[in-house]
Amino acid sequence: MQAMKSSGKCLLEGNVEVDEFVVGGQEEGVRGRKNDKKKLVVVAIEKKGKGVFMTCAKVITAGSSENFKPFFEANISK
Repeated sequence: MQAMKSSGKCLLEGNVEVDEFVVGGQEEGVRGRKNDKKKLVVVAIEKKGKGVFMTCAKVITAGSSENFKPFFEANISK
């Protein structure tokens, strides 16, 4: 994990795709994001040619512009 830690000095540039998803375990009788065991994650992927060049991801508390904007500003070049 230490070797994978980002220096924070490389911003994603060019063709960048962003999406959100949930990860985590399941609770009986609960579906989707309402599960207390799941975490919401936003991920940005810089594409070059036919492949992926660089990615970054972060756990966020809610899928709102309030949470997305700081992630974009910290990880994607203007």
